[in-house]
Amino acid sequence: MAYWNGAHPSLQLSHFKANHLYEIGLTGLVHSHQAPNQHITFALPVETLFAHVYTPDNLSLCKDLLLDTVLIDVERRSIHCTYRTSFAEELAVASCQLRFIARHERGAQIELAKAHKGQGTFIPLPPSLKTAVPA
Repeated sequence: MAYWNGAHPSLQLSHFKANHLYEIGLTGLVHSHQAPNQHITFALPVETLFAHVYTPDNLSLCKDLLLDTVLIDVERRSIHCTYRTSFAEELAVASCQLRFIARHERGAQIELAKAHKGQGTFIPLPPSLKTAVPA
C-alpha cells in the first residue's frame, strides 16, 4: 500500500466515508506574485460506485469502491478521483459490472430494494447503502 501513498504525509488522509460530501479548502497553490492570498474552496462528493460480481456458481456479490486518491491539477483546473476495490482471487469471478447510483437517485434505489426484498427480484445495492434496508 505504500506505493499508493505517494503524497507527502501531511497530504494523506484516511479513507473518505462513502456517500458523503466534503468541503475542501486549499491555500497557496500558485505563487503569491500571481495570486496573493489565494484560497480555493470546493465540494468533493464521494460517489456511490460499486462492483457487482457473479461467480460460476451464480453467487452474486456487491462491494463498494473506495475513493482513495484525489489529484488536483492546478494548471488544468481539474480534479481526478480514483476509486478502488479488490476481490479475493479464490472468488473466481465470472463477470463483473461497475455500477453507479447518482446522489439524487440513492433514496429511490433503496426504496426499490426494500419493495422487492423477499419477492425473488434482486436489486443490487452496495454495502454503504444496504444499511438503510432492513434485514
